[in-house]
Amino acid sequence: MNAAEQHRDDVVEKREDWKKLQEHVDVKKLVFLDETWAKTNMTPTHGRAEIGKRVIDFVPHGHWKTTMFLSALRHDGLVAPLVVDGPINGKKSDSFATSFRPPNAATTSNTRDITKLTKLLHSNT
Repeated sequence: MNAAEQHRDDVVEKREDWKKLQEHVDVKKLVFLDETWAKTNMTPTHGRAEIGKRVIDFVPHGHWKTTMFLSALRHDGLVAPLVVDGPINGKKSDSFATSFRPPNAATTSNTRDITKLTKLLHSNT
């Protein structure tokens, strides 16, 4: 399933501009900021088993939490990983986006990196 927003005129224009820009960008300068998450209450409560047998498994009880993982992705791997206890919000994402410093920043050329934010990090919710 794809986001319906991809068909909006303003989004189509921005995506086309981004594709054109990629032809002229040094990939070593690209930094993508992204996030993912895990929720302990998403553990399945039902399972499949052979007829006549029960599904037996174990999960943490009463530990219903969200854990966020934020990171910067460069051409050669992840940098600036951050694990946040609880869901992300605008303050946390702004703090990450403005303060992360890749380990090799001092050794790269004088040209600035190009940072691309994901929708969630950019939305400042």
